[in-house]
Amino acid sequence: MLSTGRRAAAASAVALALLLAACFEPPVREAVELVFDARGALTVLATTRLQSEESYPRNPRARERVAEVRDAARCGEDALTRQLELLAPSSLTRALAYRDGALREVRRTASYADARAVERLFEGAPLSVGLTRSGGEMQLEILPGRGGRATASERREAASAISGFSEAAARYLSALADLWDYLDGNPHRERVVVAGILDLRTGEEEEPPERERALGEAVVEAMGQVHEFLQLSEGRGESLDELSRKAYDPFPVPLSVEVAGTVAEATGFLREGTGKLRVPPVSLWGTLSSLSNRWVRPDPLAEFVRRDEDPSLPEPDVDAFLASGRQVVARPTAAEVREAIEAGLVPAPVYRLRWTLPRG
Repeated sequence: MLSTGRRAAAASAVALALLLAACFEPPVREAVELVFDARGALTVLATTRLQSEESYPRNPRARERVAEVRDAARCGEDALTRQLELLAPSSLTRALAYRDGALREVRRTASYADARAVERLFEGAPLSVGLTRSGGEMQLEILPGRGGRATASERREAASAISGFSEAAARYLSALADLWDYLDGNPHRERVVVAGILDLRTGEEEEPPERERALGEAVVEAMGQVHEFLQLSEGRGESLDELSRKAYDPFPVPLSVEVAGTVAEATGFLREGTGKLRVPPVSLWGTLSSLSNRWVRPDPLAEFVRRDEDPSLPEPDVDAFLASGRQVVARPTAAEVREAIEAGLVPAPVYRLRWTLPRG
């Protein structure tokens, strides 16, 4: 029979597995990448990824959403393909990827000799897009309008849910702060406890102290409460994070940009490599992630999200996780968490990218 400590560890592992498996993956993921080449021409890469309908055995709305998007994408009748066609590309290709007999990914590649086609790419969204060229310099400027693309009812629903989410997030931060305070007084237990929270095996079999076990379980339980808000609940076709994007993000899909040349200005964009940038999402989880180390750090839940967003990342390392040191800056109330989230649910006033084309 498992000891109390090992039963707790097993329960924690199950809870964390649920977080990783179900928390952040929506039924449908879409993304658009703008690629400006050395001549200043434009290629648009638009991708749709579909979850398996079997992933939602108790959620008919999610299954219907997957089926509708899949059928439209298979026939080229989806909104992304139609919009690319309306802009009269010099070429347009579609690549369909199947898994277990079901369509799981569609990649569209559209080329435009006149890069100003980008100005009409997001027609219908609250965005004003302008592209200018002066000699060897180009500038992309995107001005967001007010609000997102949600109806008034959806905005009210998002605002109400954010209140509950803020309460859950505050409880999680408080539980994590309690655990970090405990480890300040018991530094010899730090690696074992953190490894357990990160769902890593250390080979330690001894029974943990009662208080330590209770504090660790409280953190995992609080993570689960945050998870309940982020997961796709029964009867819904979209998650709260997706709803928040619809309510507050003027961009209809996540947007990234790649340019050939030297970037001179990148206002509102996040740099991800040489010539590669992206627009940070305006969403509930995106905002909370940016706040992850504001009050209590380091944040294990943020580590799980980072791994979920990039499955190629290696297993987390305890030393790397603790490298910056543990710190409890503050224990925010639910009202303070909500205020910070609402402040983050606002797009940049302008997204401006200016670059110099390569010579020759």
